[in-house]
Amino acid sequence: MHSLSPMGGKRKRGYEVMDLEAETGRMLKDGDIGKVMLGYNFYGGEDIFGKTVVPGSTVLIQGERFRVVGILKKRGSLIIDNTVFMNEAQLSDLMDYGNDVDLIAAIVKSPELMDRAKLDVEKLLRKRRDVDVGGEDFEVSTPDAMMETVNSVLGGVKAFIVIIASISILVGALGIVNTMTTSVLERRKEIGIMKAIGAKNGQVFMQFFFESGMLGLMGGLVGAILGTLVSVAGVAAINGFIGSELSPTIDFVLIISALVGSFIVGAIAGIVPAMNAAKQNPVEALRG
Repeated sequence: MHSLSPMGGKRKRGYEVMDLEAETGRMLKDGDIGKVMLGYNFYGGEDIFGKTVVPGSTVLIQGERFRVVGILKKRGSLIIDNTVFMNEAQLSDLMDYGNDVDLIAAIVKSPELMDRAKLDVEKLLRKRRDVDVGGEDFEVSTPDAMMETVNSVLGGVKAFIVIIASISILVGALGIVNTMTTSVLERRKEIGIMKAIGAKNGQVFMQFFFESGMLGLMGGLVGAILGTLVSVAGVAAINGFIGSELSPTIDFVLIISALVGSFIVGAIAGIVPAMNAAKQNPVEALRG
């Protein structure tokens, strides 16, 4: 992606708006002809010839050679970290974009004026573009609005995860019921022997009740381990794709809560099979 660097007194203001600082080298200046400033993701990367990109390197853009004067600090932005900045005159000749503008950024004096500034910008652009309300061919966004959009998407993802988790819990509970019911049928003689030597119904019930809880706990443990591994691998893949330095956060309180919940779900699912085991007649069980 290419971007023009503001000229004259607007340059400093533009750098402030986009929060740009040099990691190494320097920022682009007026009069920098044949020179560019690169986003962080270009920094130090080796090409197929084993060369690295650092200040002073020469890069080829649209068939023309440019010298790198600086590398920007990492922003964690897929756009900024992969952008090539050059002065307006050369970018205009190189890309022939005319008077087209993709993005205009503005700084508001205080957060309290954000909504008012948005309305003022919309009013000004309608006047400049000669369009009526509802017929805008532009969009004005604020950080709060963008955050609302992100939260809305995350809310949908969370709802989807809750649905999948609920289905998984139901399927897991049914699996435990089936497993414990089969176990009771296969261990009828064992149950008969236990009762014949004095085991009480409550003791037999607690044995199968605890076993079903342990089944749920083991399932939760496997799920927690796999989920942690997937999250670590996913964050590593995202870091490699956008050049960020995110790190996964492992919430042990959440994991322990999930394991306790898994044990409870398993135990509840095993109540009916455990009751059936406790009700077994020792004589009939030994005959079976």
